Amino acid sequence: MTATNIFVLLFSVLWLGFVTVWTILALNGPFYFAFFSIPFWIIGIGILASAINSSRESQTIGISSESIQILKSRPFRPKNYSFSLDEVDSITLETLKSKDKANDLKQLTNSESDLLSKGMANPTLKSGIQTVQFLESADFLEKQWITDLLSSILSKQKQDK
Repeated sequence: MTATNIFVLLFSVLWLGFVTVWTILALNGPFYFAFFSIPFWIIGIGILASAINSSRESQTIGISSESIQILKSRPFRPKNYSFSLDEVDSITLETLKSKDKANDLKQLTNSESDLLSKGMANPTLKSGIQTVQFLESADFLEKQWITDLLSSILSKQKQDK
């Protein structure tokens, strides 16, 4: 668990504590005052779920002679992607709009500081219209290594067919 995850987790607990007190106090007035707190409950629960997901996520990549699978195991909304090797167009390092700027900053070294303005490049699998990024929390060299490895496996499989 990183310092960022701890901060977000503590913030969400404080947020939900404040909303709890606020809701209890609002219940002392007309009952419809408490309904105003519903969006704040939703936001607090969303922040908490996001903090738990990012701290507990693990990713697995499975490759067989016919397919590639990417499994993102996490407590809320786990994802499983499966592609036939024939369907995969490319596996490259690409920069898509990152949702986790703090994680991007943590991964940068001095030689990669120019990536700050562009965002962090992640391994990206493209298959038709679907684009899947994976290993977002890995460091840059690991991302480069897995992208090169999977690209070479993909090109070898396509040459053999």
